[in-house]
Amino acid sequence: MFIPLLIAVAIIAVYVVSIYNDLQKLKTQIMASIQEIGNQLKRQASLIPNLLETVKGYLKH
Repeated sequence: MFIPLLIAVAIIAVYVVSIYNDLQKLKTQIMASIQEIGNQLKRQASLIPNLLETVKGYLKH
């Protein structure tokens, strides 16, 4: 009688740990995606001064 209860508790514990690990993995992926978006925005913002200088040079032409 005690062994089936122990097995059920072990299965539930494995299930809970599995769900927790999946949620942590998703959280890590979301944070990495947000960081990548931030990097792309910084890269894009750093290109704006170059674009302005190019336009100014073309206007002088």
